Amino acid sequence: MMKMPEKGRSRDQILESLRDYRKADIDWREGKVFGYIFHVNDEAEKLVEEAVNMYLWENALDPTLFKSLLRMETEIVSMAAAHLQGDENVSGSFTSGGTESVMLAVKTARDWARKEKGIAEPEMILPITAHPCFHKAAHYFDIKAHILPVDPKTFKPRIEDYQKAMNANTALLVGSAPSYAHGVVDPIAEIAALAQENGILMHVDGCIGGFMLPYFRKLGADVTPFDFSVPGVTSMSMDLHKYAFAAKGASVVLYRTNALRKHQLFAWSNWTGYTLINPTIQSSKSGGPLAGAWAVLNFLGEEGYLEAARNMKEATDQYIAGINGMKDFYILGEPEMSLVATASDTLNIFEVCDELAQRGWHVQPQPGVDGLKENFHITIMPQHVPNIDQLLKDIAEVAELVRGRQPSELVATMKGMLGAMKPEDLTDEGIQNMLGMVGVGGGSDGAPDRMAEVNEILQSLPPEVADKLLTGFYNELNRYRETK
Repeated sequence: MMKMPEKGRSRDQILESLRDYRKADIDWREGKVFGYIFHVNDEAEKLVEEAVNMYLWENALDPTLFKSLLRMETEIVSMAAAHLQGDENVSGSFTSGGTESVMLAVKTARDWARKEKGIAEPEMILPITAHPCFHKAAHYFDIKAHILPVDPKTFKPRIEDYQKAMNANTALLVGSAPSYAHGVVDPIAEIAALAQENGILMHVDGCIGGFMLPYFRKLGADVTPFDFSVPGVTSMSMDLHKYAFAAKGASVVLYRTNALRKHQLFAWSNWTGYTLINPTIQSSKSGGPLAGAWAVLNFLGEEGYLEAARNMKEATDQYIAGINGMKDFYILGEPEMSLVATASDTLNIFEVCDELAQRGWHVQPQPGVDGLKENFHITIMPQHVPNIDQLLKDIAEVAELVRGRQPSELVATMKGMLGAMKPEDLTDEGIQNMLGMVGVGGGSDGAPDRMAEVNEILQSLPPEVADKLLTGFYNELNRYRETK
């Protein structure tokens, strides 16, 4: 067990320890990490850092004390509404990220349905491609979620499946713009029309790409209509710490009317302390991310974002053309932005991911689910633009390296052990033993260097069994251990 030092350490000692800790982190500045970090240029980065630091200690809990934070939030929400073709009636809130934005939209739909529709137990309908944060919201707020399949070629949900899933308790329909895994935009207009016909709400999850899609449209991309210009869309989520290049902790949730947004708010007076009114899930929160988002929106402006979009679109087109020119790979669906999923019918895609990692490329393996093809995902950002040629070259070389490589005996053994299991059959001890067999958890410092075996095993399991294994892994990983 680690305890705080008896005497405080010096500033230099602390900073030196932090620099030492960071040596284990991945260097995203090389432009070879295709996820998590969105970076447009060094000048914008420095400005955002200065703005965040300027407001690091201010608390956005009480906007009557820090009026500048309230002003920045209202300006950000207004800019976001205009960007998504909303009118002056669109209202919203600044949040800590896409998950909070989505959870607030789901909570709003629940409370709206209870009050306005008299639905005691509201439900929502969403495709299997929707982000897991919707299921997190369903879990937290006790809402039943109906999951729809998607077309195996387009990766878009079918309207008839929404119609079949609807019932008297349906309060919310969900679509993505775009979906994370494949970068395609769901048929938002058709989903929203169905919601409007039935007098219910429709949320568009634009967290990953809603900010950038309008710029791709301006550059000539055939972008499916997805925003407040579509009748029936009642709420939207859009992250600013992704393609708006703000510091982490910056998103917005928007509603077509202020009356709808009111269901998001929480107030409590029946206690002995200060007056409490929370627009979002968080109560106390730093003003830093808010100031950083406001700063970068004003710094880059329409011209700056359009230029970034042009560079990313060209890089995306280059990548897709390069993949389509290889015999072993192909693109899943028709991406409408810079999120692309690459699959293969001749190679073990998880082995491809491992070999790319050995060369410094960090792409995201995506197991096959519900009959959909396993693949690897890349999110192309400005820092990747100069590296696309080399990435394609390495993918081609890796293909030859892994050709004919067969799954190990361990994979077959683990599949046999776990295939018929139910979640309740897995004990904590059993989970740790199984994870230890593939070099994960069980006293190790984390994941093994190669993850192909792990991903193959996870892909073969029922989702509820895989979830229990993942929970066991993280529960063990996220514990303090003495370092040597």
